[in-house]
Amino acid sequence: MDKVSTKFSNELILVARIVFVFLFLISGGSKAFSFSATVAYMTQVGVPVPTVAAIVAICIEYLSVGLILGVATRPVALTLALFSLMAALIGHPYWRFEGTEAATNFIHFYKDVGLIGGLLLLCATGPGKYSLDAMFGLTEASALSKARRCPAIDALDALTYAARFEQRRVGHTSQLRRLTSNDN
Repeated sequence: MDKVSTKFSNELILVARIVFVFLFLISGGSKAFSFSATVAYMTQVGVPVPTVAAIVAICIEYLSVGLILGVATRPVALTLALFSLMAALIGHPYWRFEGTEAATNFIHFYKDVGLIGGLLLLCATGPGKYSLDAMFGLTEASALSKARRCPAIDALDALTYAARFEQRRVGHTSQLRRLTSNDN
């Protein structure tokens, strides 16, 4: 399976980018075409300045077109991940509802959490070779790769490095203790 996924990783990344966009475009379109209902819902869940928030939400969801094209893929994926986090916490607070409304918001909340995971993976992998980012040299092969990296991934890299360093330190300490205890 690893050979297949490696061989077709660029194609799979392209499909993932396209599939992510469907949900955001459908959701943004739904909000735009039933704008008054969107504002009413945002008012109901306590979103401050619900009209402005609805416009911002629609614009961010339409920003997802950048994923299809592979334009600024990492910043777009990170923006959509943060948007999905806000949508989950503010737009779908299932803990504030009861019955069917709680169940519906529960599903939407964890759908958003799943989207965040996928978007962070896309932030980590980048757009793949079938993208405008790759065409213009804005992917791993370019000198700009470090500047274009996802800040969330940089933070995860730092945590991973720190954890590995600590494991090695603890491992070396344990080995030293074993060696010194065997000398007695």
